[in-house]
Amino acid sequence: MSNLPILKYSVGIDVSMDELEVSFCNLDHALSIHFQAYHKFSNTISGFKSLEKWIKKQSQEQQIPLVIVLEATGAYHEKVAHHLYKRGFDLSIVLPNQSNSYLKSLGNKSKTDKIDSKGLAQMGAERQLRLWESPSKLLMELRNQIV
Repeated sequence: MSNLPILKYSVGIDVSMDELEVSFCNLDHALSIHFQAYHKFSNTISGFKSLEKWIKKQSQEQQIPLVIVLEATGAYHEKVAHHLYKRGFDLSIVLPNQSNSYLKSLGNKSKTDKIDSKGLAQMGAERQLRLWESPSKLLMELRNQIV
């Protein structure tokens, strides 16, 4: 890890039906990315709570901006996104083609969940992604009626 001051923390979460694969990195003043940690959590409420504690443990300096980046994966990402949003975390949800293009631009030829989570974390550190806002309760109710 660099001795330079940290500008930003970023968390990348690769979401599947049963699991969250999570990478944590930081961006320092030299604009270098440093991966600090990687962990797997269950895609359940108890897993979300463990994830929240883990993120807080990794981000020692609370005043440094932190963003969490997830890929839109059907409905699998929605519960963890809503959980973290309600707890005050800044989230960006990117489309799969956006994250795939980004990973290709880094020269990644392999595709694993761990590589994807690292790529999402790096994307969040390097870019100013649009922050996600939870849809209104009414919109969610309407959507659930249609589905």
